Amino acid sequence: TTETSSNVDSEYPYETKMVINGKDIDGETVVYTMYYTEALSDALNDSEDDDDEYETEKAYVLKGVMVIDGKDYYLEGERVEENEIGESENELRIRAYLSEEDRSSYVEMEQENSVEDGETETEYVYSVYSNGTLIEQTAVEFETEREGGEVETEYELEFRNGTGVGRY
Repeated sequence: TTETSSNVDSEYPYETKMVINGKDIDGETVVYTMYYTEALSDALNDSEDDDDEYETEKAYVLKGVMVIDGKDYYLEGERVEENEIGESENELRIRAYLSEEDRSSYVEMEQENSVEDGETETEYVYSVYSNGTLIEQTAVEFETEREGGEVETEYELEFRNGTGVGRY
């Protein structure tokens, strides 16, 4: 789950607080807390008004701190929103580095969410890199369809740890 709110923690001078609760590969609860400020980016920001559709696309850059297991990591990322009649997509990609100076080892979190005509898809991908090499990755995807009063949800889990790969 993901919960976003205004930041009231004076220890972190950023506008927004996001708490992500998930499970690791062993089923243990994992909590990531992010404090960040985002700003509208000059890239990809536009609106189009066609005869049948109205589409907007906005891109944001963000900087802040991610707290994992009580340790602070410098973070930066981007968020893109796309909206048109009957469909919306949001993408968030964040990298948390050991420090602002050392960018060779980091955790990357990607979240994609799309809603279209009664169907919702959400995907989370968590990747761990050491010295620029992917060493662990977990991806989980949820797809929910509503049709004729019925709801169907599919879940997919993929993981990679070293050379081991699994999928459920």
